[in-house]
Amino acid sequence: MGVLTLVLFLAMAGNCGAAGVYGTVQQMPVQKESPGQGYEDAGPAISQDEAGQIARELFPELLAGRDLDFELGEDYWEGVKIWRIGFRERPGYSGGGQEEHLNININAQTGALKGMYYNGPFTGLEQGTVPITEEAARQKAEAFAKKTCPAEFARTRLMTRDYLYQPSGTLMNQYGFYWARLENGIPVLEDGIGVGVDAYSGRLVNFSVNWRQDALFPRAGTLPRGWESKIMQEPGLYLSYQITDQAKSGPAGLPEATLVYQLNSSGVLKIDPADGMAITMDGDTLPLDQYRRFSNLPEPVAGSAGAEVAGPGADAGPAQKISQAEALRAAQEFFKKIDLAGEVVQSGGGGTSDGVFNDEFWNYSLKEGDWWRMGYQGRQQDVGINVYTGEICNYNNYESGKPGTDAGGQPEIDREAALEKALAFIRLVDPAKLGQVVEERQDQVYLKYSGFHNFRFARLVNGIVFPGDGITVGVSGGGEIVNYNCNWHRVRFPSAEDVMGKEEAEKLFLENNRLKFAYSFPLEKQEPRPGKKPVLILAFDAYQEWVVDARTGEPVVLNQMMALPKKDSHKIPAEHWAAAPLSLLAGSGLLPADGFEPDGPVSRREALRVLMGTSGRLYDLERRDTFDEAGFIDLNPNDPDYGLIQNAVRRGVLEKGGDFHPEQPIQREELAVWLVRALGFGEVAGMPVKIELKTADAGLVSDRARNYAAIACGLGLFQGDEGGLLRPSDKATWAELAAIVTRAAPRLRNVPY
Repeated sequence: MGVLTLVLFLAMAGNCGAAGVYGTVQQMPVQKESPGQGYEDAGPAISQDEAGQIARELFPELLAGRDLDFELGEDYWEGVKIWRIGFRERPGYSGGGQEEHLNININAQTGALKGMYYNGPFTGLEQGTVPITEEAARQKAEAFAKKTCPAEFARTRLMTRDYLYQPSGTLMNQYGFYWARLENGIPVLEDGIGVGVDAYSGRLVNFSVNWRQDALFPRAGTLPRGWESKIMQEPGLYLSYQITDQAKSGPAGLPEATLVYQLNSSGVLKIDPADGMAITMDGDTLPLDQYRRFSNLPEPVAGSAGAEVAGPGADAGPAQKISQAEALRAAQEFFKKIDLAGEVVQSGGGGTSDGVFNDEFWNYSLKEGDWWRMGYQGRQQDVGINVYTGEICNYNNYESGKPGTDAGGQPEIDREAALEKALAFIRLVDPAKLGQVVEERQDQVYLKYSGFHNFRFARLVNGIVFPGDGITVGVSGGGEIVNYNCNWHRVRFPSAEDVMGKEEAEKLFLENNRLKFAYSFPLEKQEPRPGKKPVLILAFDAYQEWVVDARTGEPVVLNQMMALPKKDSHKIPAEHWAAAPLSLLAGSGLLPADGFEPDGPVSRREALRVLMGTSGRLYDLERRDTFDEAGFIDLNPNDPDYGLIQNAVRRGVLEKGGDFHPEQPIQREELAVWLVRALGFGEVAGMPVKIELKTADAGLVSDRARNYAAIACGLGLFQGDEGGLLRPSDKATWAELAAIVTRAAPRLRNVPY
């Protein structure tokens, strides 16, 4: 994650004025900050009690009856003192569910709100009808921003973003809006106001503001001509494989990569308007050819006419877990390779998921020095073994309290020598992969703050870069390996034989992208925080990275996890009774990419995708040893939704065995059965008592589904039509499905598993 992304979405920073908001607070004496200085020598002008009162006036519903925690600290990005106020309530051991917590940051000198984040298990439950529209949410967000930061808000512009902040396929529970600061009509990249609104209750759930008050912004001159063509020559575009939003699959399925042309830049490309050179994170400049992400890439290989599968066990069927004995042997062999002796014991495990790939590993360590004891000061080394391939997926080697340092106090080695150390370690651990990677140049300005040399090697397939996979290695100043991570997945990689040429891609890229002025705050030289002296830059789009689909020529935007085609509206009629729930599904990537009819039928496959996506549990990292758990006769383990269906069986949403009929339309009563099971009421519905069902056509509901339908109606999730009919055997429509799952979403998110 780049510094810009961190600033925009994580930092709760800013110096938003309180005038016109808190009449009692604005009269208090305030020590002003001089340029370049913080408030290190001054006590807080706002007392703890006053900060608490400000917070309660801002968020009366959230803080009513709450005991609050207070901490006086420093805002990392601006260096001003802040009051951190909040609470955290964890559910009981037997209650399950999510924890509820709130964080509020108040400027300790001005009393201004700098940031807020709320997460609660009951968000939206009180509404119980339909979600609010995005436009209604925007109006709420805008009203709050105007009230809280009137002067600053007047100098902003609402940014439109065509990418998601979460893996598509998971129903979003909030709308996010960002207003970028404008100076001289030019956007300021790291300054602005962000607001999040809960999609169900309409409640404000997050707020952040970055605003440097003392910054002086240089005027822009004439936009240079011809520099876009210069950039196309150096660093230019390169062909790469990317995982797209539609490529998600279950653990047993294989996502298919898409070929795209993207800018060969080691970060967001910022150009100095004075000389056309690339600007680094700390404001220095480099020739464009030295800011390339990859150098000396091989020529792409056309490959086979069809898609190829590459990765561990590429020719095998669905992956199965190795035994723990096999994993232990792999760990023992690893420690032997790096000349470490001692008893190897399992020390934990973990997993990662990015919406496409689900990885799981077991950790092993040397049993010496009581490394698990709290406060132990000593060297700790552990290795992660992939539970499906037995390969080394990570290694950590550090001395407690001294991460990234060399225990021997050896002289600092230069980056070239450190690179040789990194390559030697890969050669030792997995020599076959060394010939399948290419070194990725990174902006060393940010990496230097880690205290050691960092290297990343991106995976090559058919001579084409697949940046989603690769190897990272950290080397200390003394030449010791401090960490190693390897991501290597089974993916279907299409042939490159029918893609457009680079020149055509460059032409299409420039049709959709032109250099524009922006202001940026370089990092301070001493530490990785933005300074207060903005510089004028040129950028194609500093908020998101656009690429070109190498087959269709369509523009595609990359986010942190995957490539996303530009959103379309799915043509949802604004006057449709289910417009708001359908729009929420559309914004979450839960509607068919190839079009749909709001009142058309939904297949069983599609209905399960939406239901599991609404619960936020599409796939489960705790997978079993085999992939036969679903047990459906008409499903192949390589079905792209097999992992999702398997997880639905594990969660009790589906009964395994027989035929699943994935493409058949789902009936309304079957949808009620799935929904009630997903809510955790399956055992109640299965009791040998008849629950009263008050609908005019209750007699048409099958005996198997009757209690499920009664519970769904009793909770207000299923509702009869204008004539009071449930229509149990009718095909569920997209509009009905959207209305039902969005009503149920807050409850589904709080089901303990």
